[in-house]
Amino acid sequence: MGKDKNAPRTKGNQKPSSSVRSAELLGGLKSNGAFLGFGAAGGFSSVSDGHRESDLTITDGFRLAFRKMAKKDSITKVKALQEFEELIKTEELSSAETALPFWPRLYCKLSLDTEKKVRECAQICHGHLAIKVGKSMAPHLKSVVPTWLLAMNDPYSAAAVAANRAFKEVFAEDKRPGVLFLCSKEIFDFILDNLFQQTADSLSDPKASTSVEREEKYIRVLCCSLESIALVQRLTKHHTSFATQMLPVLSTLLHKENFWKLHKHPNLKVRCSFFECVCEVTRSGGCDVRAASLAVRAGLSDADAAVVPHAYAALLQLADTHKECWEELGDSSRKPLSERLLRLLQEKCRGVAAEVLPLLLPLLAVMPRTALAQPQSFYMKLLKQIYGLIERSEELQSRQEATVAVKTLFECVRLFSKDSELEEGFWQQVMTELLGSAMLLSLNSGKQLDSEVVYEELVSLSNFWARNQLDQTVLDALWNTCFHHCLGVLTIKQPLQLRQILLLLQTIRNPQRHTKSKKSGVKFRECKVIDESSNKIVQEKSGVQASSQEEGSPKDTDKHSEMKDQENDLRTITVIPNPSDADLFKNQENNESSPLRRKQSMGASSKEMFISQFINSSEVIRELVTLSCRLYNQENEDLSSKLSLLNIFVELVSIFRDVRPYDQVLPEDGAGSCCHFLMDVLVPLLGYPDYAAQQLLTRLLHELLLTLSDEQQTQVLAVVLKGSTVEATRALLEHISVYHHPPSPPLTEWLSSAPLGAKLVSLLKEALAINFALAYEQQEMQIEEQQLRRKKGKKDNTGRRSNDNIDEEERGSNDDGEAMVNAKTQRGHLIALFQLVLSSQVTAADKTLTAARRLEFSANYVSQVLMVLYSSLPSELHIDNHQDTAQSIVSNVELVVQLASTVFSCSSCWLLPHSTDLLLALFLLLCPVDVLLAQPEADKDNDESTDVLVGSILPEKLITRLRLVAFGAFEQLALTAVSISGTENVNIKDELDVFLKNLLGHIKTSLYNPDCSYRGTSHLATLTSECLLIVSSAAADQDCDIPLDQQQVRDALTILLPSEGDLVEWETQMSHDYLVPTALVGSCSFRKCELPTTLQKTIGGDSYCRTAVFLGSVLLKLCGDAKQKHDDDTAPSDGVPAEDAALGEVEQLLLELEGEKSPVACEQQAHAGDEEEQVSLGPFCRLACVCVHAACYLDTVVALHDALNLRHVPAALRATAAALNVNTNALLRRLNTGNVQQISQIVRDMAGESDTGLWSVTLRRFMALWHHRVNASKLLHTLSATAFNATAVKQVLLQFVPASELLPLLDTEVVNLQSLSEDPFSGADVLAVIGGALLRCPANHSRHHVQAVMDVLLQWWKESPTIFLFAQDVDCITTRDEDISVVVKVVRVVRIVVQRHARHLTPLHWERLLCALTSWVQSMGDSTRQSVERSSSLMSLLCCVAECVAAVEAVMTALDTASPAERSEFPEKLQEEWEEFFSSFLHSVLLPLHCHLADRYCSPERRSVLLYCTCRALSEYAAAVPLRELSRHALPPLHHPKDDERTLKLPDNLQVLLNHLCAGLVSCHPVVSGTSHALLVRCLPSVMQQLNSTAAPKISEKEGALTEELALPNVLIRLIVQCGSIVSAVLEDRPVLGERVVVLPHTDSHSYVLAYCLAWHACFTALLACPDDVRPLYASELKNGDLLPLLLTMLVKLMPPQHHFPRRCRLASRDPPPSMLTTSLDLLNPQECGTSYVVWWVACQLYRQSLSLFPYWARTWYHAQSKKNSETINVFTTQHLSPLIIAEELAAIREFKSADDIVTVRVRSQREVVAVYRIDESDLELTLQLPPNLPLAPASMVHSEHSGVSSKLWEGWKSGLKTVLSYRNSPLIASLKVWKQNLDQKYQGVEPCYICYCIMQNTSHTLPGSQCRTCKKKFHSACLYQWFLSSPQSSCPLCRSVW
Repeated sequence: MGKDKNAPRTKGNQKPSSSVRSAELLGGLKSNGAFLGFGAAGGFSSVSDGHRESDLTITDGFRLAFRKMAKKDSITKVKALQEFEELIKTEELSSAETALPFWPRLYCKLSLDTEKKVRECAQICHGHLAIKVGKSMAPHLKSVVPTWLLAMNDPYSAAAVAANRAFKEVFAEDKRPGVLFLCSKEIFDFILDNLFQQTADSLSDPKASTSVEREEKYIRVLCCSLESIALVQRLTKHHTSFATQMLPVLSTLLHKENFWKLHKHPNLKVRCSFFECVCEVTRSGGCDVRAASLAVRAGLSDADAAVVPHAYAALLQLADTHKECWEELGDSSRKPLSERLLRLLQEKCRGVAAEVLPLLLPLLAVMPRTALAQPQSFYMKLLKQIYGLIERSEELQSRQEATVAVKTLFECVRLFSKDSELEEGFWQQVMTELLGSAMLLSLNSGKQLDSEVVYEELVSLSNFWARNQLDQTVLDALWNTCFHHCLGVLTIKQPLQLRQILLLLQTIRNPQRHTKSKKSGVKFRECKVIDESSNKIVQEKSGVQASSQEEGSPKDTDKHSEMKDQENDLRTITVIPNPSDADLFKNQENNESSPLRRKQSMGASSKEMFISQFINSSEVIRELVTLSCRLYNQENEDLSSKLSLLNIFVELVSIFRDVRPYDQVLPEDGAGSCCHFLMDVLVPLLGYPDYAAQQLLTRLLHELLLTLSDEQQTQVLAVVLKGSTVEATRALLEHISVYHHPPSPPLTEWLSSAPLGAKLVSLLKEALAINFALAYEQQEMQIEEQQLRRKKGKKDNTGRRSNDNIDEEERGSNDDGEAMVNAKTQRGHLIALFQLVLSSQVTAADKTLTAARRLEFSANYVSQVLMVLYSSLPSELHIDNHQDTAQSIVSNVELVVQLASTVFSCSSCWLLPHSTDLLLALFLLLCPVDVLLAQPEADKDNDESTDVLVGSILPEKLITRLRLVAFGAFEQLALTAVSISGTENVNIKDELDVFLKNLLGHIKTSLYNPDCSYRGTSHLATLTSECLLIVSSAAADQDCDIPLDQQQVRDALTILLPSEGDLVEWETQMSHDYLVPTALVGSCSFRKCELPTTLQKTIGGDSYCRTAVFLGSVLLKLCGDAKQKHDDDTAPSDGVPAEDAALGEVEQLLLELEGEKSPVACEQQAHAGDEEEQVSLGPFCRLACVCVHAACYLDTVVALHDALNLRHVPAALRATAAALNVNTNALLRRLNTGNVQQISQIVRDMAGESDTGLWSVTLRRFMALWHHRVNASKLLHTLSATAFNATAVKQVLLQFVPASELLPLLDTEVVNLQSLSEDPFSGADVLAVIGGALLRCPANHSRHHVQAVMDVLLQWWKESPTIFLFAQDVDCITTRDEDISVVVKVVRVVRIVVQRHARHLTPLHWERLLCALTSWVQSMGDSTRQSVERSSSLMSLLCCVAECVAAVEAVMTALDTASPAERSEFPEKLQEEWEEFFSSFLHSVLLPLHCHLADRYCSPERRSVLLYCTCRALSEYAAAVPLRELSRHALPPLHHPKDDERTLKLPDNLQVLLNHLCAGLVSCHPVVSGTSHALLVRCLPSVMQQLNSTAAPKISEKEGALTEELALPNVLIRLIVQCGSIVSAVLEDRPVLGERVVVLPHTDSHSYVLAYCLAWHACFTALLACPDDVRPLYASELKNGDLLPLLLTMLVKLMPPQHHFPRRCRLASRDPPPSMLTTSLDLLNPQECGTSYVVWWVACQLYRQSLSLFPYWARTWYHAQSKKNSETINVFTTQHLSPLIIAEELAAIREFKSADDIVTVRVRSQREVVAVYRIDESDLELTLQLPPNLPLAPASMVHSEHSGVSSKLWEGWKSGLKTVLSYRNSPLIASLKVWKQNLDQKYQGVEPCYICYCIMQNTSHTLPGSQCRTCKKKFHSACLYQWFLSSPQSSCPLCRSVW
């Protein structure tokens, strides 16, 4: 028994069906040899036996795709077809051929599928497969082509397009008919089957589809079958074998009675397709004409209007091909066609007029006259019905139908005009009643009727009538009727009707003027030849037949070709020129002095034809002219009506001047000539101020003027000049300029006449005056409007508003507004007029322009116009100077710029006088003196705007326009001066030279004015550079590599250079703050150095720096301004922001000045000189030195002032300094080595001769960057020994001399020093030079030199004790500064010797050195601190002494770790003596001085550059103070008010030290803050040791509660709380782990953030110094006060997204580059605290320490965050921190070893730890897994073994361990120790079993549990069992008592 397939699904079988899965299962059955295909009608059918073998070879991909196609689901089919398409493309040809036998059946079914997407994909796949297999498709064509043809006519366009494309690509054009002939029988069998055999149910499976789907598919197949018949005939009808191979088969179908009954099919689509098929098949000879006629005649009356157009198209083709059809269609038939046509028109074409009416004319053309009983009556009825459609156009469905009706009416009239048998009365009725009425309808037309079409058809019909010389009386009747209708409408004076009349006249003038591209649906088939009397109907028939006999093509291309043919058949209308009198033409032909300025496009016959149309309508035309002129002159007409009337008047006179239409408008005594008409009628009309009207009048004036003689033209033009307005003048000149012929001689003379020139000049002045007044009036109106609004809000004394007064004011304001509008209009006409005049004049010399485009005005008055223009420009533009007239001036400038752009539009403008004066005036507007000099005040503000013209009254858009015009004109001037030859070239070159001299002179005057600003300087530099580059590019000398090589550029640049005296004077204004870092902490000794002790509020040296800014920018541009690879040299990369580069470079700068190269400088040296192309400055190297000096000066001074955090430097100056630095470096990179060497020599000479020392600092900075391109040895050897500052220069150069040359130099200098051993004051300079050499000299070659120097110092010790300040107060020394300068030099040399060459010192040297050092320190201690602050010399001495003490302390510290060999080079008891006798005293003096000066620096009013550098030097010393000296310090007492003796647990000395160091953390000096942190970290371990030793920790019952006796230092906690609130406010708006937070150094924010972070690091250091057992007690204070959560929140806001150090950091040079997360803060240098990256570094380290020390608290804080923040923190920690912490945990576990060896801990995998507790031979094992985001998630237990322990007890231990892991701030190894302690407590004291002598039983892993009642010993139960089995007695194994 088989299973019922229709039975319900088995219970439990819930797996849904899947077509894909089923197909895959079927495809996998490879053992089955058969493949199921599809039949043509659907369903499955087995393939033939011959294909079974092929089925075995088909590839799996094709088989699976075919099986999927067999599914019912359309989506599955589409996917299968797509897979099939991909297989066809990818598989080889052989694989595709195996699938070919099975494809036809499947294709036939898919092509008829109900889903359109399936049909489309099927056609695409079929096309790919057919192209792939090629000729292999031939055996299957007969089964494929029938369905293919149906697919080509698929109603779904995508499927049809795909099928057509495949057919074209597979078969060539000449092969397509052969394919259809081959398959003709199969095609028509298939079509016949579809048409007459198939039904909706037979085509589709009733079970698989709905009735609607079946019906839709059936209709689609019928329509496609019918269209396929037409397609087959189109594709084969032109083939020679059509009659023999296709026509018999086609005739069989066409003679079937059932075929002609399809016109009765109930479906609309089928009937439409049927008539389309009939339209095509009737062209062949095999058609049943009678049956076709009857079917078509029935279709004409179809109930559905959509069928009617198709039926009429079939009728047209049938009547054209088969004349015998009229037997069934004519009037003799039962239902004549004429009645059907009239009835259809009467029914308004039943809504299909747009489709039916275009077929009417061809149908009438092929309709024989014999088919009509009364042709004339029929024609009249037909025309009336068509006119009825036009008359009822509002009732039609669209405007398109009305347009088609109009065209049909006129086309029918044209067609009927060929019938000579029609009576004259017929035409009179047609012209007057029909066409005239249609004309009247168009004059009053609404939206539905297109008037343009009516006028075009009317004019076209008139031309046709005249061209064919038909009855003139009919034509006269037509135009008389039309013009009389116009007269009637004109009297109404409605705007719409006036526009319609104007449109008619314009159409008469030019019939093609308003022709528009029509839609493709409105097309007319027109006869090719219609104007020949012979063969009228034959030609028309041939035209129709030609259009119907084109080669057929598929549906999409056929429609396109048909549209193209219809477009080609469109009527073309000949352009009719303006007519003129015949006599006038004759006179003009014979009179050469009065040429006709009109394009003649027709011969004499055409002119006569045009005249003949209107010759009998002259009277009504004159009436129209007279009426339009009279109505125009009436004053009560509105503007639009007057304009329309005037337009009508002009068109009438212009078009019909042959009939003299103006006679009636002339005065009665006039002669009636054209000249009198112009002077008496037309010229007076030119006085109306309406531009649109004047355009019409001047056009007419010009046209009529050309018909006059020269004398008459002169008379008329003279009258025109006197009576014309601005609008008329503009309109006339514009019309003349665009006319296509040159002006006549009288007109040319008039254009260059003096009266016209004088009038133009006066009009320009009037325009400027109007412009000024308009702007002023507009400003006043705005003020009045504001006052009026305020008055409306007030009430009078009675409480009511004074409405009368307010209304009067409003009316007055409205009048003023109208006047303003009129004035604006007048101004616009004046501007346009002068643009025309100027543009015409400047192009007059351009020979390339045609004569029609050149108006030759007088150059004299054009130059006067230019003079008026540049004289009207203002000289001052600052807004403060024009409070009331700003708007007026701006308006005038706009006007001048607008006109100037017209003047400079052609190169010939420079031949005009005053053109360069106008250009200079424009350039002066770009650099106004009053604006440039007003900018210093703006420079003082923090205004970051770089535009110097922000203070100008000119708006930004106007300035941009002005720049474009000015520079464009200047470039044209420069090019013209080079390109023009001859005398003109000399003149233009002179003009260019004068212009440049004047412009650069103005720039120089503004630049060197003391009040000029930095922004103004940059603006002038940009302006100058652009001008000089334009000059250079215009010259284009090939011998010059750069613009600076051009001689003209050099001459121009010479004009701008300052004198040497000016530079020297400006240099004296520079601030000596520039010297402080070098003189105080550097290695240079100046002969005369006055360091300022107070801060100057200004930078100083403005004139010098501004000159450098200007010259640097200009020189860089003139040197080619090559691609600057290092424009941001001064700004660090690696994400460090530009503002940090500007404000955080002080420490880098000081390192450079001290002789150390910063990482940035080293990188610049590595990249400097990379430019391949190097240039030379020539004689301008001195200018480069100015730029170098100013750049170094500004960079240093701005950085120093920013470091003081006083914000004295404006943003504009800071930006200028950065730009100057960048430009100078870029310029030096561009220079060749010779230029750089020359610049270094100039800088060296300036440094040697300068008495201020400023150039020495510049030389130091210059050599630091460019020493690799400079020969330092040559500079040193060629230095003049008598130079004023030779010592400082030598010290600078010695740092860059090669090491191999140092020893000879040192030998020489030591000899010189020995010669001056008795004169210490003279030898001090030599000693300073020796110190510079010893600084770089190798220590292994310097013993002799060091000992010689020290011997000289010992001699000075004896002879000049004042040098060593023995027991002297420095306050009382005479000539203190000079003596102290000598001491400073000695101390610096001693420091260098100690730092670099200490091992060469003898015991005597050490003894004298330490004594001298003590003496110097004692002298500093004895002096008052106020004197130290006031004296720069004492501060220099203090810094040097502190550095020397730090150097000695470093030597002593190094001896602690030195080897015995190294210690042997020093005195034996040196270190002991230092610690016992010297160290304490020295530090007790210097350390308080450091604290005092640091405290003084915190006061803003006491800050200075000198104090900043002094604090920095002392901080470096303080960082070297050892711990032993810190504990016995001599600092002044410092206590906090809240501290008392009970809370203080430290001795006073430690508490005071902590107070001082914590106060130093918040210092505004970043180096002081860093030093305080270093000292705090150094002393905190001893402080915590002291606390732990003195405090007695008390722990309350609640574990972890902290008593008062265990607490971190109060001062540290207070600092954290104080700074935490400030930091929280600073970072409040910052996102968590967002973009890099830049805390700018030397700001209050930086000070507090840095102090907060460093205080926390000190706190962590203190905790780490505590024992493990008390550390949680100390740390609990951080949690209880919510201090730690706040810290973590601040840290995630401060940490950067990238953790590598920036390139300017000293740590970045390491390999590999370290990370901030892995680099300990022990490497933090206090000097780095002045940078922004130190905050990121400290934050990263604090975050890592927080997670390591407090994992539980960190988790608690993490879970309290928002979802967004927690996700960000988790990702960041998992990626960056967790791997480090996990590595630390695993490293600690690997190092762990148990003391008793019972616990083993090992790392099993990357994040798994296994702990084993061994008892005897049993193991308790525990496996822990570390999460990837440790410690944000705790470690978890993943596996455990607890043999010998109860489950309850083991779970308790696990719970305890989990608590420890999750809720204690302890590392993993500590948690495991807790687990071990629990086990130890369990097994501690447990006796072993005395049977096995083990605690844990080997097999059961249990403890001894069975106890003897006698001896109380316990045994394992398993051991007892074995004991009892082996023993005959049940006694205790130990006491032998019975068990």
